Amino acid sequence: MWEIIEKKVQLLKQYDNLYTVFDSSFHKYKFGERKKTSDLLIFETNNNILLPEQLCSFLKYFGDGGAGPDWGMYSLDKFNIYNPNNLHEEDIFNDNVEGFLGIIDRYYSYESCIITSGKHFGQIYSFEENSFFFKTHDSLFDFYLEWLNIELSQFQFILDAIKLNHSINSTIIEIFNLKKIQPRITLKKISSLINWKNFRNVINIDKIPDYTTENISDFSLSKNIELEIKAQILLFKSNQNPI
Repeated sequence: MWEIIEKKVQLLKQYDNLYTVFDSSFHKYKFGERKKTSDLLIFETNNNILLPEQLCSFLKYFGDGGAGPDWGMYSLDKFNIYNPNNLHEEDIFNDNVEGFLGIIDRYYSYESCIITSGKHFGQIYSFEENSFFFKTHDSLFDFYLEWLNIELSQFQFILDAIKLNHSINSTIIEIFNLKKIQPRITLKKISSLINWKNFRNVINIDKIPDYTTENISDFSLSKNIELEIKAQILLFKSNQNPI
């Protein structure tokens, strides 16, 4: 099962060598040391908790924290344990959710959590204290698969456009219209895909403003920049097997 996730993580790492995916520079698509069954049993015993099987197999297959959405997965010793004894939010705990672990650090101070006790055992929830708590996925596998598929699809769209020799401007506008990705982010992804590490010497990314659906059609790179990107794409193609 995790072989599927591993292949996708490695492919995303290959595409995203400039770390354009949100906060990927923090984990760099790496994982900690693989956990042993004995490590997990000690954690369960010390904390009077039962770890869901998928979480156990993840920690043994990949390692102790690392690559994942946003800042990635905590290491085992950094998991946040939530139950009625230490979290006094009566509307959270019921027959479906009797306890859970915060396992992934998300932006804006919220966590992705896995249920450790109750009818929803093993399911993934989003949680921010005194704010929200809701189910997002049936399993940890589904959670990781969706994250990877979303990120990979953005790079694949660019690769397809390169193969079809679409203009850079039209590709950037189309990605915005389909996926609401800002032009400067798409330019970073293009540079990452073609391994153009010094692209900032040509493109002043920080000067590119945010666009909206109302003005995205106005986006246009200068002719010189578009020609330089095309030259870099040709160089990339000449050094690669057919993409």
